[in-house]
Amino acid sequence: MNARFRGCRWVRKLTLLTIDLQDGFSDDLVTVKVNGKEVLGKKRVSTEFQIGWAERLEVDVDENHAIVDVSILTQSLSREIEIDVPGPTFVGLSIDPSDGIGVRVSSEPFGYL
Repeated sequence: MNARFRGCRWVRKLTLLTIDLQDGFSDDLVTVKVNGKEVLGKKRVSTEFQIGWAERLEVDVDENHAIVDVSILTQSLSREIEIDVPGPTFVGLSIDPSDGIGVRVSSEPFGYL
């Protein structure tokens, strides 16, 4: 646990993990869990092809790493990703017809036009 003692109470340091569902989604039924907690449940997701973006999830994590489980039920795809979260972290998930679920991790937000 990432915590500091301040006065008479413990204060947890939360870090923002942003997950963007990006390319390749077409009315797909998607679930996403972070550290075992469901943050997106069985939602239909479609990519806006002009900008390569479908959905954004923002999750506070109180550890230096996160385990992201993503399932794309309509395509029988799933992947578990372990991510270091030393500070604000951005994860891009895309569907790649040849590789399944592609992952990009960055310390900077992804740009969309």
